[in-house]
Amino acid sequence: MGSREPTAPPLDTPLYISALFASFFASKAATKLGRKITILIASIFFIVGAVLSAVAENKLMLIFGRILFGVGVGFGNETVPLFLTEVAPIQHRGAVNIMFQLFVTIGIFIANLVNYGTSMIHPNGWRMSLGFAAIPAVILFIGSFVITDTPTSLVERGNEEQGKSTLMKIRGVSDVEAEYKEIVAACEQAKQVKLIHKREKRRKKILLLQSFISTSNLQIVFSD
Repeated sequence: MGSREPTAPPLDTPLYISALFASFFASKAATKLGRKITILIASIFFIVGAVLSAVAENKLMLIFGRILFGVGVGFGNETVPLFLTEVAPIQHRGAVNIMFQLFVTIGIFIANLVNYGTSMIHPNGWRMSLGFAAIPAVILFIGSFVITDTPTSLVERGNEEQGKSTLMKIRGVSDVEAEYKEIVAACEQAKQVKLIHKREKRRKKILLLQSFISTSNLQIVFSD
């Protein structure tokens, strides 16, 4: 495979599509598994995707590597900002999220510089370019073992006491009762909203079934 074979469509399109679809599942994963584990999963997809892309022996292998990398992008972009928002103090959350976007932009700029530099290396410059993506992925992987799960994530999964102790650890103070109550209240509201959505979806399914039965002139007796 020459250095000019992997053109933009086979490299970028699978990544963007897989990132889009992965983002739909990342939210559920962050809720069920926690932010920490979901970030770990994202880093693994990043690493495997970058390595597989760098050592690809054909286009199919290269595209598969980009798909895995895209899954990492979807999970990472969904979970990391959520994690930062939940661990940051309320008065600094806006600034923290802006910093996240700033560093993403800086990362894109650095990636373009790397791409420009490796484009002059023949015949395997493109492999170096794709492989270098594993470096920040490894940092993210190591970091996922260092960080703690967020108090909000722990509370919404039923670990209230651990959530409170984690909040005390993050804030560095013992008096976190006010913020802890806000977190508990927010989690309860989120559960109520989800319950309403589930009931609404169930109601629509019942209406659809009733419409089908009426249209088909069928009579079905439901018994408990």
